[in-house]
Amino acid sequence: MPDEFPNALKQHRKQSKLRQEDMRRICEKANSVVLSRYESGDAVPNLEVALRYHIALGKPLHELFPEYYQQLSEQVKRTALELLEELESKSVNYKRHLRKMKLQDIVNRIGCLQEVYDEEQQPKKE
Repeated sequence: MPDEFPNALKQHRKQSKLRQEDMRRICEKANSVVLSRYESGDAVPNLEVALRYHIALGKPLHELFPEYYQQLSEQVKRTALELLEELESKSVNYKRHLRKMKLQDIVNRIGCLQEVYDEEQQPKKE
């Protein structure tokens, strides 16, 4: 995990008109210092905190943590491609065929998500 963990927690919290104190209570934290560290990217929130932001702000995790989501997507795709390549050298049976189909689905889905992500990152034309 990187020293800095860029995210969009603060941006989406502010757009939702919630105060950091509101999120502190929603996340059941003793003080706002830890949330400030999460929102600034100085600390990585655990899964529970990430899900609490997701639930409270109504934003999917890929919008709250776009850079990390992108990084993990690329890693998953790369690994799925490696597994597909390994399967190519093995004899075909029904289970391997199903596994190969699922791995190809992962690669295709990540490719589609990447296209959507790229479109969202481009400035909107009026």
